[in-house]
Amino acid sequence: ELAATDNERWSALQLMREAMKRGEADAAIRLAEILLRDTPADTRAEAWELLSPLAVQGSGDAINLMLHYANPEDPEGTLGEAELFARFADVIDARGDFQALAFALPRVEPSKQQDYIHRMKSVMTCDFKSSVRFSEALSRIGRREEARQWLDIASNLADDTPWKLVKMGDSYRDSVGAAASAEMMSNYTRAWESGSSVARYRLIDRYTTPSHAEYDPEAAAEMFLDAFATLEDERLASVLGRLRGSTEEVQAAVARHVDLIAPYARAAASGDVAAMREYGYFLRDRASGPQDMQVAISWIEKAAEGGDASAMFELSRAYAFGIGVPADADDAANWLRLAAVAGHGKAADLAAQANLLTTNQQRLQ
Repeated sequence: ELAATDNERWSALQLMREAMKRGEADAAIRLAEILLRDTPADTRAEAWELLSPLAVQGSGDAINLMLHYANPEDPEGTLGEAELFARFADVIDARGDFQALAFALPRVEPSKQQDYIHRMKSVMTCDFKSSVRFSEALSRIGRREEARQWLDIASNLADDTPWKLVKMGDSYRDSVGAAASAEMMSNYTRAWESGSSVARYRLIDRYTTPSHAEYDPEAAAEMFLDAFATLEDERLASVLGRLRGSTEEVQAAVARHVDLIAPYARAAASGDVAAMREYGYFLRDRASGPQDMQVAISWIEKAAEGGDASAMFELSRAYAFGIGVPADADDAANWLRLAAVAGHGKAADLAAQANLLTTNQQRLQ
């Protein structure tokens, strides 16, 4: 984790391999997890070689890693949950550990589920992660009241650690649902008060989404105002994007306390490309004439020139339709191609369609 060079990283991995050879129980799982963070085929292949024999022994950690890091481009990594269960069901049934049983619980026959639950209780370590995992597994088979009980146990083991509080909020949201709204929001709020940026975004999402029971424009405004006051300019972009996409009610609630243009302009002035993009979008959405639109597109162009894929795509559209810039088919095609190369999915689809159309036209000629 501290390695600053490839040589230092290689040396660290060698220590992990040596620990594994000397019988350190968790070293193989930890090493595989590290290797799977990278994309090179050789490191991925080594990880799968480490995980496969562990999975055959009934290791749920190994099976879950194989599932979580499945790579569609790797024939050995295309196993989905159903395929992995089919492959290791007999092993899990015979000697699966707690994590393996939790993985299998939603897929075993209903007649076996209670037996698996008893086995999980008998082998589990009653810590935070295991309690949450138990809750998730029970939720997946429709036993939400029991799932809630295990989350209540986990809440007593969370010790106010921010990431654990966020995990608790997510688990109440996903495993129990609307009935646990109070617990979910309490955990998010405690995590945010402890400095979690993830919790901030969770709260903003709940307060700004009309379909959520927690939708509250005034509470949302407080979250946005706190972000404007506490976040550095270059970290504001994602918050500003959420504000721009929120309802008129939410924007009006924020506008009662601050001129909306101010945080967008401040963040864009920092030079952050995402902030420049959001400022351009904000100005574009409120443009009342050609001059306003020109200024908006100029900010989008700055973000595109800085490498932002979304801005590249929007700039392509601007050139295609002459919005804020003179219409230019060549510039539109060029920015569309750059957006596709930068990873913009819709741009890639459109670019592929354009190439196909060009190819067909050339054949006709």
